[in-house]
This record gives sequence, C-alpha cells and structure tokens, in this order.
Amino acid sequence: KIDVMAIFESSLFFRLRNSLGNVVTYTYCGKGVLRGKPLCVRNPRTPAQQVVRLRFKAAGRLSAYFRKVALLGFPASYAVQSHNAFVGANLSIFDVDENMQVRPDYRRLVCSQGKLEKPAVSLRISGYRIRAEVSEQQLSAYCSHTDTIYAVLWDCQYPGCCIVKIGKRQGRYTTAPFAYPDGFDLRHMFIYAFAVSANGKQASPSVLLFPE
Repeated sequence: KIDVMAIFESSLFFRLRNSLGNVVTYTYCGKGVLRGKPLCVRNPRTPAQQVVRLRFKAAGRLSAYFRKVALLGFPASYAVQSHNAFVGANLSIFDVDENMQVRPDYRRLVCSQGKLEKPAVSLRISGYRIRAEVSEQQLSAYCSHTDTIYAVLWDCQYPGCCIVKIGKRQGRYTTAPFAYPDGFDLRHMFIYAFAVSANGKQASPSVLLFPE
C-alpha cells in the first residue's frame, strides 16, 4: 500500500525530483506530491504462482526443440511471435503435482494453430520406415488442394524433433516411405500433423497420429 502524505504547490518543490529518507517527491497534474515509500516489496510465491512459473519454464525449454515447427505452425510477422505463441499454446500440457514436480503430457502437445481444417492423414510403420496415407477432403476456403501437410516427429527421450513434408491435399494418395532419424525410438515417439496454406500465412490445428 502507498500512502500520499501531502499535495501542494511550491516553486521550491519543482526543483526536487528525488527521495528524502522514506519520502518520495514527484509531480502529478502540475502539483507536487509527497508520498511515503512502501514498507516492503512483495514477491508473491503462492502455490498457484509457482505452478505458472514452472509451466512457463518447461514450455520454454521444450520450445528450443520446436523452433522450426513454431515458424510453420504459428505463422507471424516475426519469429519471436511464433515462439511466444508456441509457448503459450503448450503451457497446459505440463501437469504439476503437490511436490512441484512437472510432468508433460505430449499427447496434448500443440504444434500449430489456425483456421484451416485439420489434415486427414494416417501412418503405417514398417521397420524404420514410415508411409503416410492422405485421405481426400472436401475443399473449401479453409481446405485447399494447395495446402501443404507436414508431419512432426518428436522423440521425448532422445530428445529430438524433425519435420517431414508429406505433400498437398490433392485427393487420396500414399506417400513414398521415409525413415525417422537415427537415435529416435518408436517407443518414445509422438507424431503430429498439420496443414499450412500455400502463402504460409494460415495453419490448421495439429493432430496427434497413431501409427498402425
């Protein structure tokens, strides 16, 4: 709490712009104001605020692996805006228990956001190779045959992330098989997909894929 001690007009006062002991002097609306300094500066550390800080810290660390994904999935004028959007979208995937231990749920991870329709994609895995099957979708203002579909492979134990360009929304087709990166393990891997418009200014929400 800050208490105003006095308000007055004085030519002498206008030459004062400083603090005197526990008193601070300043000008407000053309009048001199004296007020006392706050007795203490509070830095609240309630459990709820600690949870927020922990989630921001965890989302910030995660974003380091998803920089390229954020640029595609959260289109913006500046890279920092894409980064901040990714962090904000993924705060809720981190659960914090009563011991302030953070546990991520990567099933809820968000790789992209936007108004485009989600892509219709399924995956088949054979050995170390993945084949994507794209299903036909009804075209609209938010679902164009020029949209590009991307897959995101995230190994949470390695850890590592990579982006694979699947193709366009051009009817039903199956892609050529592609290999996931060395060091990645299917047991620790999550795969997501999203679509981006031809001009790169719009994206769809991402979807979690369950390979067959």
